[in-house]
Formats: sequence, structure tokens, C-alpha cells
Amino acid sequence: MVGPGDLTMTQVASSILDATSMPVEFVDVDPTKYEADLIAESPESGQDVADVYREVRDGTMVVQSDWVSKILGRQPRAFVDFAQDNRQSLIDALNKIG
Repeated sequence: MVGPGDLTMTQVASSILDATSMPVEFVDVDPTKYEADLIAESPESGQDVADVYREVRDGTMVVQSDWVSKILGRQPRAFVDFAQDNRQSLIDALNKIG
């Protein structure tokens, strides 16, 4: 994450819904069952994937960085602004998968 602040997957889905007016929903699977399924499928890496999923789901995987500012010469923008600015591209993508 390089934008300003933590962001949950529910907030991402909400931002896309607001920008596109298309039905977008984050389906939060049971983390305990998902973890068990991952470990059963891949004992060597399942726990790592489950840990990443938990952090992404909860919005705690944020890593504040100044790379956007250094590379682009501007401050990072909030995801809600990105979604609004890229409305048509998101609609096109949602139409392809929907």
C-alpha cells in the first residue's frame, strides 16, 4: 500500500461500487476455514498465504512509503479518488468478468 492510510477490502469494494454504480462486493470467507484449506493444500506455504489474506482483509498490511512521491513527483492519492478517476476502466473490467 502506498496511499494515505489503511484500507480494508470492504472499503475497496465500496469505492469501486461508488465509482461505477455496478454491484461489487467483497466476500469475506471464514479465515479459519480458509487457513485450514490453504495449509491442507500446500503445507509449506499455506500459513504464509493465510497470514497475508488476514492482513489484506483487515487493512493492516499498510506500508507507508515515499516511493510514489519520489517516482511520480506527487503525493499518493486515496483509492476512492483512483476509483473515481478510472471509472470507465473499472466498468470495462467489471463487464469482462461479470
